Amino acid sequence: NHLVNDDMWWSDGDPLGYNYQKSTNTNFLDLALPFLRDKRVAVQAGGNCGWVTREISKSFEDVYVFEPDPSSFISICLNLPEGNVHKYQGCLGNKHELVAMAKDHGKGGSGADYINSSSNSENKIPTFLIDDLNLDYCDFIQLDLEGYEYFALQGAESTIDKHKPLIWVERCWHGRFGITDQDFDNFFNNKNYKLVERHGKHDYIYKHNG
Repeated sequence: NHLVNDDMWWSDGDPLGYNYQKSTNTNFLDLALPFLRDKRVAVQAGGNCGWVTREISKSFEDVYVFEPDPSSFISICLNLPEGNVHKYQGCLGNKHELVAMAKDHGKGGSGADYINSSSNSENKIPTFLIDDLNLDYCDFIQLDLEGYEYFALQGAESTIDKHKPLIWVERCWHGRFGITDQDFDNFFNNKNYKLVERHGKHDYIYKHNG
């Protein structure tokens, strides 16, 4: 890990990530803020080195962040020592298991790590459910999991049903896990959510109709 521009610690395995985050995710919450009634608790994954987490933590009382990559997780801990950022080295999914990670070399950078069930790697990362947190409040969920978002949503069903948070989800790369766009549409329709905003080509923001 190394310090970039005296601003943030960043993973050596992601040399271009800092500039990418700075150009695309500064003022990250601007599109979501008009739809947020409360800003008490947010859940965010994957955390990468903490840029988006930091943007979210500026507005929320508490943020729960998940990041599986060890180097990136260390960066999060260095970049966000504040007590309102609760850090977990792990993946989000719909069941508890140990999973291997792979890197999408076509994308490059530590932010391209994804779950690879076919890997024989002995280095395993635990998978958590958002519902494990048993939150008293949840106002916002933001997921960028390199295709595993649908499973993380399944692992958050009780949280979503109880708190009806605003949900920001990347819909890209899910085909590698056999998930279709229709699966996402069915999930949000069944939860009575509607699409209210887009960020770039792949990020969708959903709000409960209640």
